[in-house]
Amino acid sequence: MAARNRSRKKHKHAAITLDPRYLDFAASYRSRPLAFIYDVIGMEPSFQQIEVINALTPVGARVSVASGHGTGKSHLTAALCLHFIITHPESLCMLTANSLDQVTNVVFSYIKRCWVKICQRQPWLEQYFVITAKSFYAKGYKGVWQIFGKTCSKGNEEGLAGQHRRDYMVVVDEASGVSDRAFEVLRGALTEDNNKMLLISQFTRPTGHFADSQMELAEQGLYTAITLNSEMSPFVNLKFIREKRIEYGGVTSPEYGIRVLGVCPDDASGFLISRSLVDKGFEAVIEFADEWGWVAVADVAGGEGRDSSVLKIGKVCGFGSERQVEVVKAIEAPADMDGVQFARFIHQETAGYTNISVGIDADGYGLTTAQECEKLGVNVTRIHWGRPPHANSVKQRFPKEKDFACVMVKEALGTGRLKLHRGETKQFEKKLQKQFVKIPYEFDELGRWRIFSKKQLRSEGIKSPDIFDATAFFWLVDYIPAGEQSDGQSDNALAKAMALLGEEEASPADQAIAAIESGGVVECEADDYPDVRAAIQAACSDWIDDGLNEYAQVGLMEVERLDEFFKFYRRA
Repeated sequence: MAARNRSRKKHKHAAITLDPRYLDFAASYRSRPLAFIYDVIGMEPSFQQIEVINALTPVGARVSVASGHGTGKSHLTAALCLHFIITHPESLCMLTANSLDQVTNVVFSYIKRCWVKICQRQPWLEQYFVITAKSFYAKGYKGVWQIFGKTCSKGNEEGLAGQHRRDYMVVVDEASGVSDRAFEVLRGALTEDNNKMLLISQFTRPTGHFADSQMELAEQGLYTAITLNSEMSPFVNLKFIREKRIEYGGVTSPEYGIRVLGVCPDDASGFLISRSLVDKGFEAVIEFADEWGWVAVADVAGGEGRDSSVLKIGKVCGFGSERQVEVVKAIEAPADMDGVQFARFIHQETAGYTNISVGIDADGYGLTTAQECEKLGVNVTRIHWGRPPHANSVKQRFPKEKDFACVMVKEALGTGRLKLHRGETKQFEKKLQKQFVKIPYEFDELGRWRIFSKKQLRSEGIKSPDIFDATAFFWLVDYIPAGEQSDGQSDNALAKAMALLGEEEASPADQAIAAIESGGVVECEADDYPDVRAAIQAACSDWIDDGLNEYAQVGLMEVERLDEFFKFYRRA
């Protein structure tokens, strides 16, 4: 009796290839992923998803998918990976992206959902596979027969090499942002007949291997190029489409093309604002939708004569993409005015305006000006536009507050919500026009706006756009209606803004960045530290790009201090 029990127990945990049901099951579905997805997962794919499934069916297929929102691409990716790994013994499926979080948090969440449905429909399979947060593998074959994730970010490309297998599939998520070098390494491993590659991404830039796979390489027959259009997806309703048309600035906007239509528009990179929009801003007449308040904004010169300090004063109404701004005064300070003198100048110029709020670029040289203004009793908002936005709805479109504010200027000019001021001299007006039409931008691999950093501007031979930057600051400062008492009004205005933008409490990572930028000490819980650490390191890179080396130095010191405190990392 005991011997029979041991025999049954051993059989239960034997390899799936020894189960007589498996060979027939795998043979039946191996070359029929669409049937597997219908029968085994119980998923009903859309006609767009079926096109992708059919394209990936042939041996050694190469498929490139450009997709908008809400097309079910992550769900489909999970289903295709599970089909491949379950029906091909000792196969490998590698999921890769610039951010490993994109793989583990998004795609693997769908793999888990699909696996639950498979176990419900084919419960005998459950004993033979193991799913974790970052992998799916056959019992007894970990590292040999599995789905796994790897990052392909710049500097880590060589780590993608060495994966060779008879049955091997590579899935590259957010492929538009992946470097050509990473693709060279990935494609170099596809040496067997049944080695497949699936690229999925928003079409965020017209260059790079993903763009080639959608155009020239598809024309040469090396890839099957497919577009998943949100407007045609059954998973998206008309309300969503209407909202995105408004949010992204119409069907002709580059963001709508990338995020909804799944295409790469001609203006997916270039300069943010045209000369015609600047002219429109000079002629705009603002009819405020609600009570307005006074706001002054100051961009402080970076020193060494690289740029100039600028003060603008305007009437402001509304929040976010509904904000209206009428600039009534624009002054460029003398080049020899230091930070303390500029603070006194700001105090003097803003003294006669009721309930005025003053936003000051408090990074770098601006910190001295902000501190001096605060000593003089000015109602200061410190602007740190290198940090990420707090609201999730804004983060989905803009990596930094800078990106948000600059694009808001563009949209406000286009819809007549921004009245520009020509300044006190003809030279100021010409400088404004020159700066406004020389703001380069691009989209990142997630389809988010990215305005060039100061380092990138210098590499393009473009001087710091101080007049434009000051204008963008109007979207980062709260206001108090000019006709109301100041007590408590600022808090009410902020509450309205947070409600409109869907503001949530700042994450520990955001709080850490804010602490560094305000001269504070980073504090966090042990469970939050890995995310905080990664955020500080990413911020250090951005600070260096923006010429804010002092913040980067403090950030790296905080990482070193907290590493020692938590003992999370060992140094050689």
